[in-house]
Amino acid sequence: METVATPTVVTKTVTVPVPPSITSASTCPGPVNRGTGASAFEGSWRRHASQLVLQRDTATSALMMGASAVDSENWRVDWTHDECDSRKVVVTLLERTALYGTGVDGELDEGKTFGLEFGTSSIGTSVIVTTGLGDDPGVYTWCGADSGPVPECGA
Repeated sequence: METVATPTVVTKTVTVPVPPSITSASTCPGPVNRGTGASAFEGSWRRHASQLVLQRDTATSALMMGASAVDSENWRVDWTHDECDSRKVVVTLLERTALYGTGVDGELDEGKTFGLEFGTSSIGTSVIVTTGLGDDPGVYTWCGADSGPVPECGA
């Protein structure tokens, strides 16, 4: 009689990395009075001579960065954050859509990324703070509509 070998079943566990994504509003808490998760960052943020508009539809998200009354540039941007890290965002410059005067002297380039996170203003309201944008270290304070009259955001 002939012996037949039985096949051996080999199983292998594969871990697939999950890319960062914008979290659903019910998953992560956000700052006081700013919604939850990614929705906390949505909206229009301003600082002296500049505006940052973050929308869930990134086709309408934009940065207008000014250096003076006549020098500024506009950019289309994309933005994401890690799940449950509701206080930090990474913004990527996709395409410059306008240049006025000398812009911001070559400090912005396609593909440049900068960080955003929530902070508290000197009057106790929620603001966002950028790092890596503009002059080194590129720390700028941005105010939303509910931030109030915050001196750090400029005129």
